[in-house]
Amino acid sequence: MWTMESHEEKSRYLQDLFNRTYLKGILERHQVKNDEKVLGILLNVLASGIGSLTNPSRLSNTFASERKIRIAPDTIDKYIGMQGSVSGNWKSPI
Repeated sequence: MWTMESHEEKSRYLQDLFNRTYLKGILERHQVKNDEKVLGILLNVLASGIGSLTNPSRLSNTFASERKIRIAPDTIDKYIGMQGSVSGNWKSPI
């Protein structure tokens, strides 16, 4: 990484590292198939909204309006729970 000169190269490297370790770990541990893109988008949305209150219904509406992806609030809640199982700190209030 230190030999990479541009910001874009470093950013691409870090995104690839995240996908190969964290995201792949979630997908493999929970045997999720065909939703890698959705899970990746969800993690980005959650990370960009740190400090903001949200819930699975609001996130489902965001997916529908901004990404044109229909995903049920229960599925989003399940995916958030999967993320917490890797970091060990999420407890779903539902």
